[in-house]
Amino acid sequence: KKKPLCAESHSIPTKTAIDKKLLIGSGLFGSGWALMGICPGPGIVNLVTLKPNAILFIVAMTVGMLLFRLVEKRIKL
Repeated sequence: KKKPLCAESHSIPTKTAIDKKLLIGSGLFGSGWALMGICPGPGIVNLVTLKPNAILFIVAMTVGMLLFRLVEKRIKL
């Protein structure tokens, strides 16, 4: 398509450098997926089951995102 349905134009990333932030983020993402066996998208969908592991995953993911924001501000990744 020449134009996306919900935007004025396509947004293609221009950054191609592999930096610390990308490596740390992908490492944490992969570690979390390996430990829990749940990808974030399906993990959110799993909340409707109200199973303890789904709730624990979302709580841990949220805490991890908040901690990353705090650490990022302090050490300037």
